[in-house]
Amino acid sequence: MKQQEFTEELAEFLGVVLGDGNIYHKDSCCQLRIVGNKIKDKEYFIQRILPLIEKLFEIKAKLREGKNNCIIAYVYNKSMIQKLENFGLQPGNKLKNQVRIPEWIFNERKYIIACVRGLIDTDGCVFKKYAGPGRPQIEFYSGIKSLQADFERAMRVVGVEGKWRKTKGRRADVFGIYKNSEVAKYKNIVGFHNNKHLKHFENERIVPRAVTTASAHE
Repeated sequence: MKQQEFTEELAEFLGVVLGDGNIYHKDSCCQLRIVGNKIKDKEYFIQRILPLIEKLFEIKAKLREGKNNCIIAYVYNKSMIQKLENFGLQPGNKLKNQVRIPEWIFNERKYIIACVRGLIDTDGCVFKKYAGPGRPQIEFYSGIKSLQADFERAMRVVGVEGKWRKTKGRRADVFGIYKNSEVAKYKNIVGFHNNKHLKHFENERIVPRAVTTASAHE
């Protein structure tokens, strides 16, 4: 594999597939599927995912609606699936295979940042804990232990602090970025290509830290 084949856009796309996608390769059947919410993610699929697939692989993916308010981008193409395997993705069940972020992505910080963006754009959540203005919080969900370890490793390189915690009633654990300073750092360093996340930053404001009597006179 030649170094010039590696790009930030490819790293981001692999993050998308590791997040809410999957590849299948058995005999002559080769398929890529990426699943999202047909209401919240449709714009992201049309404006980001489909153009990425066409640019990276010169293939036009198709889009269809599925059950339970889902939208699916899919491609049947053996050559594309083989390329994705060569770039480090594993076909089949991601949990069973304990998939990982491909090691080449850790060779450069810009690739790590792009891959993290793809992961959180698809399998992440941005929300405001309380109604009204304020700094949103960011969460990433995964039930795959190997991917959890790689994601934590990636975030250390990015320089954004967070922590994993267990959740009741969910098979996935949550990596939470809750501190105002760390959320701001994530937005500035990594950012989003999924506008549904950016919308949570509308009308945000920073609540200043309380000034003590001592510091006020310094």
